[in-house]
Amino acid sequence: MAKSGADQTTEWRKRGIMRLKGKVAVVTGAASGIGKATVERFTEEGALVIIGDIQRELGEELSSEIGDNAAFKYCDVTEENDVKELMELA
Repeated sequence: MAKSGADQTTEWRKRGIMRLKGKVAVVTGAASGIGKATVERFTEEGALVIIGDIQRELGEELSSEIGDNAAFKYCDVTEENDVKELMELA
């Protein structure tokens, strides 16, 4: 019987497999909610994550909590220049 995606992910975690090691992810809306959960999961999987959000304090706090595997950049996705600057970090 085939394993579900959740079962496979649990198995990878048990074995310490970091599926995103060496990858860079840019997550917008990342300071709270689903975005924050995504950042946390991606860093657990080994990714370096750029946190983009308009909530500066929460974004900086999250980046600080994660440490070297994350960086915060203020980004209002409705502003083209903000998005360009965010992507330049990646």
